[in-house]
Amino acid sequence: LQENDRHILELLSSQNNDLFLRYFKSNLKKLIVSQYAEKGQFQNSKLPEDYLVNHITSSFVETISWWLSHNMEESPEQITEYFIATIEPIL
Repeated sequence: LQENDRHILELLSSQNNDLFLRYFKSNLKKLIVSQYAEKGQFQNSKLPEDYLVNHITSSFVETISWWLSHNMEESPEQITEYFIATIEPIL
């Protein structure tokens, strides 16, 4: 996000970003299902698969929103560490 198209950053950080975030979240869910759930990555979890997919998706979108609201002061690597620390205990 930091190095790529500024239009995406503008969409994510705009006041009226609800429509874009819903679209982003919907497509991210599909990606998580295809890359993790369909490959059995969540089979050992104590939580239902659809709950995990929703939680990971929501956490990612909110992590990006939080990062943007803090003017991307943290590095992308630090944000990645925050995100992984958030979801790692549930996987």
